Amino acid sequence: MSSPEFSKRIFPDFGITLGGEWNLLVPAPNNRTESGFGNLEVTLKYQFFTNAAHETILSAAFGWEAGGTGRQKAGAESFDIFRPAILFGKGMGDLPKRWRGSDPLLSPASSRACCRAAAATRSSRSTGTVNPGIIWAGKYFQIGLEAVVPINERTGKNVGIRGQLHFFLDDLFPKTLGRPLFGGR
Repeated sequence: MSSPEFSKRIFPDFGITLGGEWNLLVPAPNNRTESGFGNLEVTLKYQFFTNAAHETILSAAFGWEAGGTGRQKAGAESFDIFRPAILFGKGMGDLPKRWRGSDPLLSPASSRACCRAAAATRSSRSTGTVNPGIIWAGKYFQIGLEAVVPINERTGKNVGIRGQLHFFLDDLFPKTLGRPLFGGR
């Protein structure tokens, strides 16, 4: 699976993300290899708390996966999925000095927990996952690893894992892509 996305800050603390995924299912439920695009995903995110001294941020996000926009045989759902989330980030720069030798490994790092709720057009059953993980963030990119833990049987029975490589275009191109559309600092 490959999941490209494009994020843009609209205001200094508010942004929008457009994304999707390319899936390769081996074997798919039909016992064949299937591939194709997943559904279009749109996410709004608001960073409501920042504490620079303790390297801490909190954000609220609301994602929408537009059902029926991807290929069903490749895993795209035919119904809309809504993903409310609280995102938490904590750097490790304020650790005790005796732990400072591990700064390149620990600072800055982030942990994220997210739950999603899916609303099917035929029923009101909820599905969801909790995604604890760790992210190492540098100035221009970040690398992450998180577990995908189902919250009920409708979501699945097995724990998965997801990796991430994220390039910060706003830091790579601060005078163009990196500026908010309104209220730039």
